[in-house]
Amino acid sequence: MLFKKKMIFAGLVIAAFIIVTGNTSAEKNLQDKYQFINNEVTADTDLHFTGKYCDECHENRPEKGKSVILRFNGNFTYLCRCHEYTPYTYIHPVDVEPSEEKKAKIPDDFPLQHGKVTCFTCHDIYKQCQKDTNVIKIGAGTQRFYRKEIMFLRGGRSQKRTDICFNCHEEQKYKNLNPHEQLTEKGDIIPEICLYCHTEKPDEKTATFNDVKLIGDLKMICQRCHGAMERHPAGVNHYLRPSGTMYTRMQILEDKLEVVLPVDNEYMITCVTCHNPHERGVIPRQRRGAKGAVKPYRRSMPKVLCESCHGM
Repeated sequence: MLFKKKMIFAGLVIAAFIIVTGNTSAEKNLQDKYQFINNEVTADTDLHFTGKYCDECHENRPEKGKSVILRFNGNFTYLCRCHEYTPYTYIHPVDVEPSEEKKAKIPDDFPLQHGKVTCFTCHDIYKQCQKDTNVIKIGAGTQRFYRKEIMFLRGGRSQKRTDICFNCHEEQKYKNLNPHEQLTEKGDIIPEICLYCHTEKPDEKTATFNDVKLIGDLKMICQRCHGAMERHPAGVNHYLRPSGTMYTRMQILEDKLEVVLPVDNEYMITCVTCHNPHERGVIPRQRRGAKGAVKPYRRSMPKVLCESCHGM
C-alpha cells in the first residue's frame, strides 16, 4: 500500500535501546552515568569546545602524540550521557550491529565500534578539539554551519540535517509522505492517505467532525510531524479549554464566517480548531469544512486568525 511504502522520515526516529556489555572495570561511576567529576558540571552543562572538562570523558588529558584513553571503557552511551536516549531526543539506536548488506553501504569515514553503530559513527566529536574550528563565528542565522560544526556531523557539507542519513540508508525508502496531499492529479481522493489520521475514510460529502473516526488523540496526530508546538501561536499555549464566553464567540464565528472550529473530545482547542488539514478539493466547496484548505498555513478563517477569535 502507498501508505506503508511511503512512511514519513519520522519512521527513522525510533527509541534507542541500550546494550551495556558485561565488561568489568574499576570505573565506579558506571553505576551512575550522571556522576560527574567536576562539581560544577550537571547534565545541562555544555562540555564541548571549552577545553575545561576533558576529564569528564578522558582518563587523562589528551596530548598530541600520546594515547587517548576514554572513560567508561570507551562506551559512547555513557560518554554522551548528557544527551539521553529517548524517542524524543535521539534519532538513531546505538550499540546495534548492522547487517552485512548495510555494512557494505557504510562509508569508511563513518566508523563502527566493535562492528556496532555508536554516537561516534555519525558524530566526529574530535572536531571540538581542532584549533581551526570556526565555532566562534557562529551567528543566529547560520543554521547549516551550526548543524555541521556543533553537532559534529560526518558526511561533508549538507543542506539539511537528514542528508547525513542517506550516506547509509536508501533515500527512496524514506521518502517524505505529506499527508496533506490527498488528491491524485485527476482530483480523486487517495483513501490510503486518509488512513494516516482516520481509521476509515470518512464520507466527505456528509460526515461532520463528530462522525469521523481518528486513529488517536488529535494533538498527537499532528505532533508526529509538526513537533510539540506547545507555545503556538505567538508564544502562547493554546492547548486549553476556552472560557464559556470564548466558546460562545467561536460558535457565533462558525455561523458568521461559515467555517468549522472544532474542539477535541474534552472541549480543548487543538490544531484543527485553527487549521484545516485537508487539501483543497477534498471536502466539497459548499461545505463549511472546505474553508481554509489553502497552503501554506491552512488557516480555517479567511481573516487574520487571532483577530477572528480575540478581536482587536
